[in-house]
Amino acid sequence: GWVMLQNLPSVVAALALCPPPGSRVLDMCAAPGGKTTLLAQIMGNLGEIVALDRSHAKVSEIRSLTGEMGATCVEDGEGSPRPAPSFPPEYFDHILLDAPCSALGLRPRLQQQSSAAYLRQCGAAQRRLGDAAVRLLRTGGSLVYSTCTINP
Repeated sequence: GWVMLQNLPSVVAALALCPPPGSRVLDMCAAPGGKTTLLAQIMGNLGEIVALDRSHAKVSEIRSLTGEMGATCVEDGEGSPRPAPSFPPEYFDHILLDAPCSALGLRPRLQQQSSAAYLRQCGAAQRRLGDAAVRLLRTGGSLVYSTCTINP
């Protein structure tokens, strides 16, 4: 692999999860794959990381980056980032959910353009993803939930 720059919150999310080698990990909403590759490095490429995102283009980004970085324990998936039907309950030891959000924390000017309906949609999507994560996490496992914005 090569060196890849990441912003501090991304690194902190992966380090907070800190899955040991041999773990079964789900990275929900994983594109472009930076946190996924860091998780693979933390695990020494030993175990299984399933990296999901909702679109073919985003999954292609994950494939490309994990390939470039030598993250061989990563399997990608596409389709809904709500993978509950794809895996049995309590399948994963560790889950990273970097939930999609309004991005108001990153781009405050969006507040002028964001409608209440859009913000409700973001919240509803986060709840659906969170519910799926809880169902998929084994008892005693760890879940790291991160998002760039918490709206009032």
